[in-house]
Amino acid sequence: MNTPPLQAPSGLLQSVKRYPGVEVLYHVAYYHAARVGYQDIVSRSLHDFKDGCEPQAARWIALAAPRVCGKLEFDVVVRSLAAGELKASPGTPLDRLCEAIAGGSGAMYEPARLEKEKLVRAMTSLGGRALRQKELDGVYRFDGSGLARDVRILVVDDIATTGATLEAVSRAVRRALPGAVVTCFVLARVEAQLQNRHLDPNYFLKGVQADQARISTRMSPAAMAQPSEHLKKSARMPAPGAGPASGPDTQRLRGAALPVQHAVVPAKAVSSESPGRIRQGLHTRFYVIGLLMSLLLLGATVLIPVKKEPSPPTSQFVQLVNQNEIKSPEPIPERRPAQPASQTDGKPAIVTVPSTGLRTSHSMESRIIPQTTVRQKERVDIIRRFSSQTGPDWILVRTKSGTLGWVVASVVRELRG
Repeated sequence: MNTPPLQAPSGLLQSVKRYPGVEVLYHVAYYHAARVGYQDIVSRSLHDFKDGCEPQAARWIALAAPRVCGKLEFDVVVRSLAAGELKASPGTPLDRLCEAIAGGSGAMYEPARLEKEKLVRAMTSLGGRALRQKELDGVYRFDGSGLARDVRILVVDDIATTGATLEAVSRAVRRALPGAVVTCFVLARVEAQLQNRHLDPNYFLKGVQADQARISTRMSPAAMAQPSEHLKKSARMPAPGAGPASGPDTQRLRGAALPVQHAVVPAKAVSSESPGRIRQGLHTRFYVIGLLMSLLLLGATVLIPVKKEPSPPTSQFVQLVNQNEIKSPEPIPERRPAQPASQTDGKPAIVTVPSTGLRTSHSMESRIIPQTTVRQKERVDIIRRFSSQTGPDWILVRTKSGTLGWVVASVVRELRG
């Protein structure tokens, strides 16, 4: 599904995918997870932003902040909290992004208004949206004191996967201020089908060449408009030999720590290496690779053992066998026969592992029933037992919701008394 172009040339994408609990979501890029088999430069640079690596973090801020200021209207800016945060920790990349957005728009960045009541597990460790919603249910708390009832709140995050975090924050805001207008913005949302053809990957690369790279303004079927005039004015690159950029927009964004040295520059400023140097570098790489392959083949030839013919038994061994002093090993005990599944009367039990999924059959090859994960200390009922011949024993359990599924017997402990 292609995203339609925005009406205003702000360079900001509005998500056509709907996330429950999120009224509207804007972003500037698409994120491709590494597990799908391909991850482009833009997606990899987002990891550097999350880790606070430079210059990628500064480039994302210079790319996103002016676009948000030129398109969206809001009064207060807050950000989502990491799994190990109860309150916003200052100095994180998201804090710097929010400060740049607030400084460029005149809004207030008030991270202290959003808190969590307890620490949660990392969302990347939880498989689906249902588990993430359950983990974040009622965790966020928003302080709306001193704000108007119809205040406009901008919620900022780095990547939207299932939208569970944005939903939890939006609900916390509406619990405190039912009339508030909540808008969500992320740097990228997970989308495996659409490509980042509207962004020049050289802009996110490290090195001198990346410092002189540009953001492409080509329109693509995936749809994104040209960068806003606000971005061009507030983040223009200084001429060679000139001093730092100046001007009202630059001075306004400088207080928000907006790095203008990694901004949009004309396409002619992109530099490239000479073809001769490129060919020389390729020849060197091929030579090194060929040398390494030759060494590997030589090492494999030396290390492969030569098959030797078995030597005939010695006379001493034959004598010991004739004297019956060498006995044959004890026979291997027979495997226990497979027992049919035995019916029980729904005995209560408790789960003893952090989490496990219910399977459709008593076999590791059977598939896991979707959204049937049971957690540690969760009460279940034992319905049937199955004793395997070669593998582990299995138990058919019933959850509180009435779902039936098989689990390995070792993850469930029967309650006595």
